Amino acid sequence: MPRFGAHLSVAEFRPAARGGARKAAGRRDARRVGGRGKAPPAVTGPAAAIERARELKCDCVQLFLRPNRQWQAPKLTDDEIEAFRAAAAEPVRRRKAAERGPDGKVTRWTTVAETIHPIVSHAAYLINIAGPAGRRQTGGSEGHSWPARDVRARSIRALADELRRAVLLGVPYVVLHPGGHMGDGEEAGLRRVVEALDEVLDPHRADRVRLLLETTAGQGTSIGHRLEHLAFILGHAAHGERLGVCADTCHMFAAGYDFRTSGAYEATLREMDRTVGLDRLAVWHLNDCVKPLGCRVDRHAHIGRGRIGRDGFRLLVTDRRFANHPMILETPKEDDAGREMDPVNLRLLRRLAG
Repeated sequence: MPRFGAHLSVAEFRPAARGGARKAAGRRDARRVGGRGKAPPAVTGPAAAIERARELKCDCVQLFLRPNRQWQAPKLTDDEIEAFRAAAAEPVRRRKAAERGPDGKVTRWTTVAETIHPIVSHAAYLINIAGPAGRRQTGGSEGHSWPARDVRARSIRALADELRRAVLLGVPYVVLHPGGHMGDGEEAGLRRVVEALDEVLDPHRADRVRLLLETTAGQGTSIGHRLEHLAFILGHAAHGERLGVCADTCHMFAAGYDFRTSGAYEATLREMDRTVGLDRLAVWHLNDCVKPLGCRVDRHAHIGRGRIGRDGFRLLVTDRRFANHPMILETPKEDDAGREMDPVNLRLLRRLAG
């Protein structure tokens, strides 16, 4: 069975709210981290996401390692690093495992302690390494907006910081939206992505952090909605061995890749293998899609409640090629009635996986 988890935002990484907004945010955070009427845990910083993942019985988790919608980020303290590593190393469950001899027979049973893994970081939404240098930019891709300043230089610095933080915390994957070309065309945007990655991925570093390029919906001027875009980046980056792919089901469906029937699903997987290679696919983002196939609009829906439907997700979560892959929810946190939905979506995925 795949490793199921969720993207968990941490209140400590958001700007402090004022007045009634702070109280409302506190109530939302109380529901998010401990259920209605429960206070947030005493753990602060990025370790809080690990604690919440434990409560949700996640197998894996995704989080932000720096504020996701602002450029400035406080340095991680030694206490935060130590707390995060301790939380990540703490077992969430123990299970029996068989050791087998050369003939395949069980020789003995051992107890294996399982931690929440892998832990995946999502790079800040502001980062746009596909954009031009020195131009004041006001538009965003995938529905995100950027302030009017030289975004490219700031993006490269921020991405380098994302990787440094992942190294400090022992996080193996950083997921990145390739960004938007801002009207200069896909070819120019792709070249700029490659140039930025060559600058950021220092060949002299021996760390094991892998940068995963996420498929996009194709909204605005974003690149990455065609698998050929990601294949170009993987094939031209100087340090391609440190790159991989994160496939988002909502984004791919919005970009025209179908999952709804067995035939459509296999055709999509063949196209993925032909372009980027299934061996480069490290993480799945599981989101249903509000809009129809090929709409190029990024609107996530709860599992089975969008245009992909349960059958499409059943095909994916029962595919033995991805039996050990992390599959991470980025679905809305609540339904229209205010009910917390991460537990609901996780239970459904596990039922579909059998």
